[in-house]
Amino acid sequence: MSARKRRPGLFACIGLDLLGHPKANAAGAAMLTWFWATLHSRKHHRDGFISDVDIENLPKPSNRRALAERLAEPDVDLFERAEGGWKILKFEEWNETKTEIDARREATRARVEKHRNTTGNALQPALHAQSERITDVPSNANVPDSDSVLVVSPSEASAPEARRDDGVFGMSGDAYGNGIRMVTNKPFAPLTRFDTQDLQRMIAAHGGGLRGQPLLDWVTKTAAEFATAKPYLSLTPAKCTQWLDAGRATLRPAGSPAREPPKRGTIPAIRRPANPEAAGEQESGIMKVADRHIAKAGGQ
Repeated sequence: MSARKRRPGLFACIGLDLLGHPKANAAGAAMLTWFWATLHSRKHHRDGFISDVDIENLPKPSNRRALAERLAEPDVDLFERAEGGWKILKFEEWNETKTEIDARREATRARVEKHRNTTGNALQPALHAQSERITDVPSNANVPDSDSVLVVSPSEASAPEARRDDGVFGMSGDAYGNGIRMVTNKPFAPLTRFDTQDLQRMIAAHGGGLRGQPLLDWVTKTAAEFATAKPYLSLTPAKCTQWLDAGRATLRPAGSPAREPPKRGTIPAIRRPANPEAAGEQESGIMKVADRHIAKAGGQ
């Protein structure tokens, strides 16, 4: 059975012992006024106080002032007369006061701030080294400006890749993406968990035991060379590993035009029927289809 999630917002605490308690039995219908007053005081951080005006504005019943006075009588003893209103007795024993609420919120804020500062400081050296790196890439690569440098988040740093003892703090995925982006000059989606595993296998097989900054440089350079050599492949670490396993295909000469992708709208082959009598009718229909393909190809 899953644990119940706490709902957002404030709560007023009411003890179960109140059910059948002699004071509650003596109060009778006045307990509804006590209930509304407790909720009102808790919501507005009044520490158990409710004014005469607020008593009159509580929900039904209509004779709320008389019921408040009944709650203050000795045999009930749940209310106490205070200046300008009423005091709910023993409110602080069951509910947080405004001082306690403020202290709890401040402690939570300080704890979150401390966690953020600690996490940020731990990542700063690695982030600085990543952003300041100058990588040797092919001469025809389009190098992005500094605003496009990918920043590592704490969640990315805790990925399975980060658990390798390679001294790169989980940043080899970003190094790979930077290499691809330098050539394509297009955004490169963060690596999935499976892509990260493929990248680690590539490093293990072809990284030559590099660690730390030299390893990041090698990953970026290799990714850039792969993107230059195979611009129309899916530029994933798995494909890059296959390219490395095959001995690196010859890179496209610097400055040479990119190969044009195949055009869509290829005209289908015409198959003539074996029956000569139906040839004319089918040929007419085929020519109409061919005309549509030609028109479509010409409009691209």
